[in-house]
Amino acid sequence: MKNSELIKLIDHLLWADNKIWDCVLSNKSLSEDENIKNTLFHSHMTQDAFYHIWINRDFDIPRNESFEEITAVKKYADQTLKEIKEYSANINEVDLNKEINVPWSKYFEESTGKIPEETTLGDTILQVIMHTTYHRGQINKRIRELDHEPPLVDYIVWLWAGQPKAQSD
Repeated sequence: MKNSELIKLIDHLLWADNKIWDCVLSNKSLSEDENIKNTLFHSHMTQDAFYHIWINRDFDIPRNESFEEITAVKKYADQTLKEIKEYSANINEVDLNKEINVPWSKYFEESTGKIPEETTLGDTILQVIMHTTYHRGQINKRIRELDHEPPLVDYIVWLWAGQPKAQSD
C-alpha cells in the first residue's frame, strides 16, 4: 500500500471517529451508556498503543476505570487522533516497509505455537484503521439498540462528501 493511500484512510478514520463522537456526545442516553464508553476507550487505547510502537516509545496501558466520565475518554481520543495525524504526515514509502515489532505478538505465538510473520509499519497502520472501523460498527449497532440513528461514516460516504476533514483539523 502506498503512503498516499494510507493517508487517505487515516483522514477517513479521523473524520469518522469525530462523527461518532459528535453523535454520542449530543445525546445523554448515548453518552451515559457504558458499552459505548468502553468500546470508545478500547478503540482509542489501541490506536494509542500502536502509535507508541510507531514512535518507539514505551507505553503504559491506561485502565478504563481511570476514565470515569466519557468526556475524559474524548479528551484522550482527541490527543491520540492528533498524534496519529501528525505522525502520518511525515511517513514515507521506505518507512512503511520497515519491519516493526508488535510486543503483543507473543500472545499469538503462545496461543498458536506459531512464530508470527514479519509485520511492517504499513501493516500496523492498516491494522489500526481496520480495528477502529470494526469497533465503530459495534458502536453504531449499540446506537441503534438505544433507538437512535448512527451517523453515516462509511468510507464511500466520506468520498461522496468530498473527503471532508475532521472537525478538529
